[in-house]
Amino acid sequence: MELAFDSTSLRTLCEDADRAANGFGEVVVESLKARLADLRAAEWIGDLVAGNPSVSDARRPAVTIGLAGGYELICEVNDPSPRQGADGRVDMRRVRRLRVTAIRPESPM
Repeated sequence: MELAFDSTSLRTLCEDADRAANGFGEVVVESLKARLADLRAAEWIGDLVAGNPSVSDARRPAVTIGLAGGYELICEVNDPSPRQGADGRVDMRRVRRLRVTAIRPESPM
């Protein structure tokens, strides 16, 4: 899968382990690096297992992936014209591009 980032500062945070460790700690950084590698290696979201990924039920879905230490990685579909199923929703099996939008504390359920 191809990844983009919502901002230069978020990209730097995801690519610079020392900077990320200052903000989140080593445990979170190690899981972040692993989940980003998983995303890059995946053909589609269904290939992911680690981090208990979930996809929001929306016309422009977001993907939430758990990280260690009570954080989560948030990504949005970044295909310019994502293919849709008969129900009008994005067909996640065809999504090949995501944009990382946030690293945040897990949302309470």
